[in-house]
Amino acid sequence: MNINLLSGIIERLLTGPDRIAALISERADVSNAINSFLDIIQEREVSISGIVADRRKQDGSSVFPLAALRQAEICRMLKTDTSYQQAKNGASEAQCRLQQLDAALEKATRQNDSDNNMVALVTALISSGRGNVAEDTLKAYCQCPVGNAENAATPIVVESSNANQPSVVGSEQNPQGGTAIVKVLEARTSNASGTIRAFCEMPDGSKVAIYAKNGYGQLLQKSQGNSVKVEYNVVKKGWFAYKVEPAA
Repeated sequence: MNINLLSGIIERLLTGPDRIAALISERADVSNAINSFLDIIQEREVSISGIVADRRKQDGSSVFPLAALRQAEICRMLKTDTSYQQAKNGASEAQCRLQQLDAALEKATRQNDSDNNMVALVTALISSGRGNVAEDTLKAYCQCPVGNAENAATPIVVESSNANQPSVVGSEQNPQGGTAIVKVLEARTSNASGTIRAFCEMPDGSKVAIYAKNGYGQLLQKSQGNSVKVEYNVVKKGWFAYKVEPAA
C-alpha cells in the first residue's frame, strides 16, 4: 500500500472541518453585509420618495401631481444619489461573493464526504485481505477530479477593473486569504456602517484597499503613515481584515 496516497486524503480530512467552518463564517459576514446594503437602499428610496412627494409650487399644489411623474423624478434622483448607487454596487458585489462561497462550501463538503467514504472503503478492503484492490482503488480515486488535491484547491477567480487589486478571491484550502504587513497610506469611513476603508501599500510597492470594522477599523485610521499586520479575507475589490495589529 502506497501510504503517500492515503496521507493526502487524511490530511484533507483533518483540515476539512476548519476549511468548511471558515467558509461558513465568511458566508455569514457577507450575508450581513448584503442586509446592511439593502437597509441603505431602502432608506434612500423612502427618503427620496418623501422629498418628491413633498415638493410644492407657490400655490401649494404638488409639483408632481401624477404618479408617473413622481416615479420618474424618484428614479432620476436615485441615479445621482451617491449613497444609493454605492449601496447597490456593494450589494451586487456581495451577492456575487455569496454565490462563490456557496459553490466553494458545496465543493468542500462534497470533497470531505467523498474522502470519508474512500477511507472507509480502503479500510474495508484491507481488512478483507484485498490490499491490492485497495491500492488500485485509491490510485484511481486520487487521479479523478474529486480525489485530486490540486483540483480540490482550485481558486475562485473574479474579474477586477483595477490591475492593482487582487483577482483571486480565495480557494477551498485558503478561503481566509492570509496574513500581510502593509503601510497605511490613507483611511476613511466607507459607505457601509462602521466600516473603514484604508488604502495601503504592500512591501512590493503594489496597492490594495483594506476594509475593517469596529476596533480594527479604528486602528487602521490611527495607523496612517505606519505599518500594520493584517489577517484578511480576499474580497472582490480588496481585502477584508478580520484582525489588525501594529507591525512589530
